[in-house]
Amino acid sequence: MQEISHLKGHVIICGAGHTGRQVAQEIETLATDYVIIERNPARIEQLSEYVSNARVIEGDATHDQVLLQAGLMSAKGLITCLSADTDNLFVCLSARDLAAGVKIVACAYEEETISKLYRAGADQVVSPNVSSAIRMASILLRPSAVSFMDIATALQISISAPGK
Repeated sequence: MQEISHLKGHVIICGAGHTGRQVAQEIETLATDYVIIERNPARIEQLSEYVSNARVIEGDATHDQVLLQAGLMSAKGLITCLSADTDNLFVCLSARDLAAGVKIVACAYEEETISKLYRAGADQVVSPNVSSAIRMASILLRPSAVSFMDIATALQISISAPGK
């Protein structure tokens, strides 16, 4: 825990399910410090299979004290990808109230939750269903544009994380 308290400019990931693990893998490739908050001990144990540099807090990200323990006040951003939209909404409300300047990215599974997450303080909201639908249609109808974006994204990652 001492190590987490000294972090500055790190990213907090709320949830270590499929999405949270993927986010952690992506952030790790960018050589950025991050902390994962997860309440399920089995998921915490599985994290080492996916990421090697995870700092993990076992706890409930909807609780203010856990967000503070993860270093919310000195974090650059927070990504909430818990399995329930209501939990993501609650994390947004709490994080925005505690740290007005932190950048918040939230996951929304239900379309009607998107606007609520923005009202709760999210700077950006990502809907896996909408993102997947757009990508699938683009792969079929605009394959060259998708290939270009994949190459550009890979290039950006290699430029952002030299030596990785």
